[in-house]
Amino acid sequence: MIAFTREHFENVILPRMKKEHEDPKLYFDLTEPEKGNYEIVIGKDGIREAIVPVIGDLGNSRWWGTCYSDISENVQAADNDPGVDRIVLDVNSPGGYIDGVSETSETIKSAKKETVARVGNLAASAAFWLACACDKIEATTKIAVFGSIGVMVSYYDYSKYFEEAGIKHVVIISTDAPDKNLDPITKKGRENLIERLDKTHAIFAEAVAIGRKTTIEKVNSDFGRGGVLIAEDALKAGMIDKITIGQIPNNSEENDEMTEKTYSQAEFDAGIKSATDSLMKHTKFIGRAKNETVIANMAANKPFADCVEDYCAEESAAKELEKQIDANPPEGHKSDDPVEKTPEEKKAEETAKETIQLLKEWEVK
Repeated sequence: MIAFTREHFENVILPRMKKEHEDPKLYFDLTEPEKGNYEIVIGKDGIREAIVPVIGDLGNSRWWGTCYSDISENVQAADNDPGVDRIVLDVNSPGGYIDGVSETSETIKSAKKETVARVGNLAASAAFWLACACDKIEATTKIAVFGSIGVMVSYYDYSKYFEEAGIKHVVIISTDAPDKNLDPITKKGRENLIERLDKTHAIFAEAVAIGRKTTIEKVNSDFGRGGVLIAEDALKAGMIDKITIGQIPNNSEENDEMTEKTYSQAEFDAGIKSATDSLMKHTKFIGRAKNETVIANMAANKPFADCVEDYCAEESAAKELEKQIDANPPEGHKSDDPVEKTPEEKKAEETAKETIQLLKEWEVK
């Protein structure tokens, strides 16, 4: 399921193969990665995101790209990390080997937190399979491409070369295993291979259909038919959810397409009334709960319903303290004697009075 062009093969893969012969450690680093090896950033909506790389050719080693086990471990670690609210797959991959893609897809689907695949360039073949396991797929550029849904096997036919060189390839198979190691050049071998590819393709298409909430028939007819679609066409086909120019995983600053919402006078007035009503509810607890708590919650625009429990707890604690003081007054002090307030309490009380007065003036207007 690796999808790449001849240019990519000649300019990227072949040079790396040559370097691998010179120093195998450069590309066969099979050391166990550190779990939770992901970057945490703050998204544009204020949500804490774990960025999980899905880069290069995917497989079970870290030769040219990301290892399936690394993706699974990072997703699981991020899902269990209390400092993460959303898991983002940073996808730029032509695909990879079929071995491991299904298991990795299931790991992504089983995440309890929101999962998003963001693609700035390429999500093809196995990479698109993984992207479809996410709750959403977003293109961060208009030139991003998606698809290459299908499986393939490629091989070189050296028979003529061997024949001219006088080399004969001899294969002897046990009597009861006639279909073992079928030659794809033969009719039977080709038919057997296509049958297996078609069954694997059906599993791939089903995974995409489930992830994109559509039918296998639509996947096979509208999702590129083995080719790739550019972002806008992929969006129209239902392969992705949206194009978010500039919303890229590393939070670098780019020009965003900003939109403004225009409110009617009625909507504006309703918003003002809602905010005023909420503030009035808060102010009813001034002097009952701690004034600084009430004022801090008002300043933070916290919903009144989220603060009621704290207010009531503070009011109850204050009443209990008064009862204890009345029952055991300090020596030389009567419970009805005026108590000098601290500068902080005086300031809080003045602020509360000013707030109440301002709200009353707003209410009159």
